[in-house]
Amino acid sequence: MKKILLILLIIIAFYALKQLVYKPYAWKKAINTPEHKLQLGSFIFSKQRGHNGSQSFENKYFIFKVTEINGDYVRLSVIRQLSQPDKLLQSDFSTTKDSYNYLKQNWMC
Repeated sequence: MKKILLILLIIIAFYALKQLVYKPYAWKKAINTPEHKLQLGSFIFSKQRGHNGSQSFENKYFIFKVTEINGDYVRLSVIRQLSQPDKLLQSDFSTTKDSYNYLKQNWMC
């Protein structure tokens, strides 16, 4: 019984070490590579949740393109979702959930 408890405790300790130490280290190491740095022409995908004027919430999906980098300041341009022939969209800049997910998965940045 003590051996099982000891093995279980060791497994929990390794899992906690992995979650608290290794994963943040690996993420920080990967995110600082040149491929992940913001460049001109990079795309930023954003999902925002807010009120839609009633008691319910509405998700809005935005896609931005980096147009200018000046030191710490970045100028973004909103990519507008075009309407399909039979389906008119609202006149704001948000895209549909399906379009957002498709572009996020298939866009080569």
